[in-house]
Amino acid sequence: MSLLSIVKEKKEKFTMALNIIGENIRILRDNAGFTQGNLAHFMGVDQSLISKIEKGERGLSADMLE
Repeated sequence: MSLLSIVKEKKEKFTMALNIIGENIRILRDNAGFTQGNLAHFMGVDQSLISKIEKGERGLSADMLE
């Protein structure tokens, strides 16, 4: 297996993980009755960041989880 194929495989797994985490956050947010805007305000971030996290386009930082 080449280094390039290993990197591609790891990237695919990371992308899948981000998508799963984002979907779980969306489900939990919905079940709690929060909008993306409510959650963003509570976390001190912009609503667009919450949207990107839920779509798997961005990950969470440790600072966001405090």
